[in-house]
Amino acid sequence: MNRLIFLLIVIAMAFTSVNAQRIIYSEVNREDVRQTNFEIIGRFNSNVLVYKNLRNNHAISVYDMDMKEARRLKLEYMPDRVTNVDFIAYPTYAWMIYQYQRKSIVYCMAAKIGADGNKIGEPLQMDTTDISYSSSSKLYTIISSEDKQRLMILKVNSKNEKKYMFKTLLFDKDLNMLKISRIILPMTDRNDILTNFSLDNEGHLVFGRGDRTSNDQNIIKFYLVQKPAEADTFAIRQIKLENISLDEVMIKPDNSNGRYVLTSFYYKGKKNIIDGIFHSEWTKATDKETNNLAIPLGDDIRIDARGENNIKNAFNEYYLQNIVLRKDGGFVITAENLYTTSRGSSNPFNRWNYFSQPYLNATDYYYGGGGWGFPYNRWGSSVTRFNGDNVVILSFNKNGKLQWSNVIHKSQFDDDGEATISYLTVNTGDAVRFLYNDFEKRDPILAVQSIAPDGQIIRNPTLKNLGQGHIFLPRYGKQTGQKQVIIPCLYRSFLTFTKIDF
Repeated sequence: MNRLIFLLIVIAMAFTSVNAQRIIYSEVNREDVRQTNFEIIGRFNSNVLVYKNLRNNHAISVYDMDMKEARRLKLEYMPDRVTNVDFIAYPTYAWMIYQYQRKSIVYCMAAKIGADGNKIGEPLQMDTTDISYSSSSKLYTIISSEDKQRLMILKVNSKNEKKYMFKTLLFDKDLNMLKISRIILPMTDRNDILTNFSLDNEGHLVFGRGDRTSNDQNIIKFYLVQKPAEADTFAIRQIKLENISLDEVMIKPDNSNGRYVLTSFYYKGKKNIIDGIFHSEWTKATDKETNNLAIPLGDDIRIDARGENNIKNAFNEYYLQNIVLRKDGGFVITAENLYTTSRGSSNPFNRWNYFSQPYLNATDYYYGGGGWGFPYNRWGSSVTRFNGDNVVILSFNKNGKLQWSNVIHKSQFDDDGEATISYLTVNTGDAVRFLYNDFEKRDPILAVQSIAPDGQIIRNPTLKNLGQGHIFLPRYGKQTGQKQVIIPCLYRSFLTFTKIDF
C-alpha cells in the first residue's frame, strides 16, 4: 500500500511538473525581420526589455508577462555608424554602452536605461580614440565583475607586434571613474595570442598570453597576466606545462575562494590528439600556483562522447563552453562537439580559426573582440554545414579530481549558419536544464534534458504548445527568473520572442 501511495505521488508530481510548463509567443511585428540585430536585456519587475537594431534604426521593445509588446521606444539619441552595443543589467536599470565613429573619432558612450525602457538622464562619454580610418568593427571591450560593482572598458593597440599598448578605464557601478591606465604588454612572437578578458570583484583585470610556434599550432607556453585595480603595470606569471601543449584556455576569477581558475584541453607534447583536461589555480593571497594538473580522459567517457569519431580522437572536435565554480572549491566544465562539414569542396577545420574563436592575435590594429553584426551570423556558404553534437559535462572536486561525467546526446546541423545549433543552460536550483533543437521528421523542436547535482541526466518530456513554424534559437536566449527563460525565434521571415516558464 505504501509503495502504491508513493507511486501515485510521483506520478502526480510529474504530471504537475509537465503541465506547469507554459510557453507564450510574442506576436509578429513586421519591423522585426530576421536580419534584425537584438539582445535580450533582461526582466525588470513585470517588463522584459529587448534591444533591436536594423541598419541605423535602434529601439527597445517592452514586453509584458504575456509577451505582448506594450511599447516600442525608438532610440532617437543613437547616432549613425554604431559599431557595437553592450548591456550590463541591474535589478532596476541597465547600462547600454555603445560605440560609434564620427569622422576619424571613435566614441564610447553609456546611456542608463530604466525598467520601463526609457533613458534616464543624458548619455555619458566614457572615452574617445582617433583612429584616422573608417572601421565597422568595435574598438572597445566591455567587461564587468561577477557582482557588477566594477566595470571596465579596454582597448588594445596591436600595431607593434612586439608591444601591445593597453588602455584600461575602471569604473564603479554608477560609472564613476576609478582608474585610467596605459600599459605596454611585451609579445614575444607574432603568433602569440591573448585569451578572454575577465574582471574580478576587486577590479583586477586578468587574462592569458599563449606562445605558439606558428599560427595554427597549440600553445607551448602560457602566462597568466594580471593588472591590479590600482596599478599601472602587468604582473605576468608563467604556468607550468610539463611535456604538454594546450588548446584554447579559459580563465575565470573565483571570487569566493580568492583565486583564478585556468582550464583547457591538453595534448601530449606537440601532438594533435586531445588527451585530457589541464587545470591550474593561481591563489591571489600567496601569488602562487596552487594546483597544476593534467587529467586524462578515460575510455568510458570517450566511448560515450565520441559520436562518429573513434575512441582515440573522441574529443578532437570538442570546444570548452563554460566553467561553473562552486563555493567548496570544486568546478564543473561543459564542452560541446562543434564542427563543419563541406559538400562539393574541401573545408579543412582549424581549431584556431573557427566560428566562435575567442582569441586576439596581431592581425588587428586595434582589438575589440569582434565586430558588430547579426547576433546569429549567417555567413555560412551553401556548401558548408554547421554541426553541433554532444555536450560533455565534467565535475571536479576542489583538488581537481574527476567526480563524475556525463553526456547530453544530440545531433544538430544548420546549412545557413550556426543560428539554430548549440544550446541554452537554465539553472533552476534543483537541476541544470539544457535546451536545444532536436529534429522530428526534419522539423526542429525544442528538447530539454536536465542534469542533477550528482550527474544523473533526466530527459524531460517534450515541451507542450510548441508553435507551428517557430524555429527556436536557444543559444541566444536568456534566463530571466529561477524557472523562466526568454528565447528568440524565427517565424517565416520574422524575428519573434518566446517566454517559457518551467
